[in-house]
Amino acid sequence: MMRRSCVHDATASPGYNERLLTGERLARMKACAEKASTTFPPAFVNKPQPEDEATTPEGDDALARGRWANERRKPAPRDSGSTGQIPAGFPTAAELDRELGGPDGYFTLCGLHYCNLFANPRMRVLFDTRDPDTAASAMARRGDHGKRIAATLLDECHGTRYFASLGRGFSGAFAVMGTHNKAKQCPMRPASQQRALPAGHRKANRRFTADQRDSWVGSHMMAAEECGASPAFVEKYGLWLAMTRQRNASSSNNFASPNPNRGRVSARLQSLYTGDSRPGDGVDYVRASRHLKARRWEKRDKVFGGPGPQAFTVVRWQPVGPANAELQALRDRPPPSVKRSKKRKLDDRAESPLPSSEPGDAESGESTADLFNELAARHAEDSAAAAAMAARLLRIATLVAAAGAFQTPARARAPTPRRATAVDADIDAALAVCRSAAATKGEDSDDVVAALLALEKGMRAAAKASPDVSARTVEQLDGCWRLVFTTGTIDTQKKVGKINYFPLKAVQTFDVARGRISNSILVGDFPLIRFFGDFEWLMDRRRVEFDFDQIALFNFGRIDLPKGGAAKIGASTGLGSENNVKMVEESKKPFFNWISADADIATARGGGGGIALWKRDLDYAMPE
Repeated sequence: MMRRSCVHDATASPGYNERLLTGERLARMKACAEKASTTFPPAFVNKPQPEDEATTPEGDDALARGRWANERRKPAPRDSGSTGQIPAGFPTAAELDRELGGPDGYFTLCGLHYCNLFANPRMRVLFDTRDPDTAASAMARRGDHGKRIAATLLDECHGTRYFASLGRGFSGAFAVMGTHNKAKQCPMRPASQQRALPAGHRKANRRFTADQRDSWVGSHMMAAEECGASPAFVEKYGLWLAMTRQRNASSSNNFASPNPNRGRVSARLQSLYTGDSRPGDGVDYVRASRHLKARRWEKRDKVFGGPGPQAFTVVRWQPVGPANAELQALRDRPPPSVKRSKKRKLDDRAESPLPSSEPGDAESGESTADLFNELAARHAEDSAAAAAMAARLLRIATLVAAAGAFQTPARARAPTPRRATAVDADIDAALAVCRSAAATKGEDSDDVVAALLALEKGMRAAAKASPDVSARTVEQLDGCWRLVFTTGTIDTQKKVGKINYFPLKAVQTFDVARGRISNSILVGDFPLIRFFGDFEWLMDRRRVEFDFDQIALFNFGRIDLPKGGAAKIGASTGLGSENNVKMVEESKKPFFNWISADADIATARGGGGGIALWKRDLDYAMPE
């Protein structure tokens, strides 16, 4: 992947590049940038919206495109686990220059994407505009919605530093976590979408639906078309987005009840998703989306900019022709049931290869879905013949898919669930002791230390086996944490012995989205001293490196600290390690090597050698 250095401030980008774009293309991009800069999310309504709220043609178009991309995407490779993004397949710098006029045009594309989301009933229920960050426009000079996501993707895939120039923290990859959590918690979401998984589940939170996931991808594709990108660029971009969403599938789920008449979904999605049927019309849109390749399309031009020389045309593609017969066949005939029979021979095996364990993604040969599309298109000239052919081929596809389910283990590549190991048992036992200590302070100190050491060893092994442990840890780290137990730094242990259960009220906060950290000592709810600064999460080490640059005494205002000032105060008061002073003098930052973090407790080893246990504090307010 070509890496581009950051050559200008993202906040100063108008959304178009007059050097790379000229004439009608420049006029189009200027109008699109103006539209994105003046479009805001709808007003907040503090109640769940109806389940059957009317959809829009544009919203249905986005959903169909997203499903098309999801059916045809490649399996996502395993990445570092930091954000779920995979650089391979993202448009190159040369492609962005050619199609959009560089990163400036990509800012506008993402701004138009949010314009589409604001207007889509499926998606606008995710925007809680009581939060100033959410109430911002689709794209403005100060880095509202469009520039945030564009800067994040460019940084992840091209190695730029656009997000830092927005003044919102060092990395948009972490900001995404907080943004998604706010969207999942929005009170406007229909009641069925606000159901959380059972407490204790490692993914226990509210989820996005499969329709919302696919609409998000399709909205990007529509925005690229509106910017004037070529069909090849739009298709490649949509397939990449669908692939990265699959890699980050833990942020998506579908709450709809299983529908026995639904078509098969790709095997890699069956455990998390089932296709949502649009309410009211009874059409199976999961299977219908497979017909998009077989449908014929025509250009429908839409004029923007009003009459006169400033007007320009945006090309939109709409389906036409006999493809409607295919949809009618799907409406009229559900897939037939298939009974397994050892004696039954499938004569159609000679016509199409057996599917892989992921139907529609066979690595060699033509997939069943592609064969279905090709033959249906070949016979689509006669509507009656098309309906009959669609029904016949649907039976063939169902039988072949069923046969694929009975392949020998050598042919099947379905993923095997991870088995519980002795390491998992050790981790669970250690966490049980730590949770009890955090809740009651009644566990013996030596038992707590032993549990912390066992947990540290177990999590180190788990992190080596699963690369997403670090990403899950920092996602859970967001919030307020009260120190419960600490062995103290090595220096403190030499002076006063082990501290164990911490006698004071000390609260540490992490604003992961903004990369901000605070540390406070309180008497009751009254703050004695508070430190504020920035932190950075080192994904490969599960390490927080931080630097306090402000201090507040009692309830007075904040005072700026000189470099190393917080380390000196911490060392002199015993709240920090003397080693931190040495590290600052060597231009290094103090750090915590994080062991674990979940919904209830967190554990870490400090740079001074001490090990500590925190419990989540839901009553403490995050500092502004």
